[in-house]
Amino acid sequence: MFKEGQKVRVVDTKAVKEDPFLDKEGLQIIEKSDFTGEITKIEDGIHFVGFKNEAGWVTQGYKEKEIQGVK
Repeated sequence: MFKEGQKVRVVDTKAVKEDPFLDKEGLQIIEKSDFTGEITKIEDGIHFVGFKNEAGWVTQGYKEKEIQGVK
């Protein structure tokens, strides 16, 4: 079970790279973040993960099985 503010990593990075709805800039931000971000909100089983670095900031929604906790 995840909670807001928790640091997580995307499990299937290939799926992120092939996401037709994710624009080039968003993908670059996620890749620069090493597919690791922070849960900003959880709503209806969707975990909204914010990825930010010097390239910018983007939020993507993931199901619980699509992310894993990072220590």
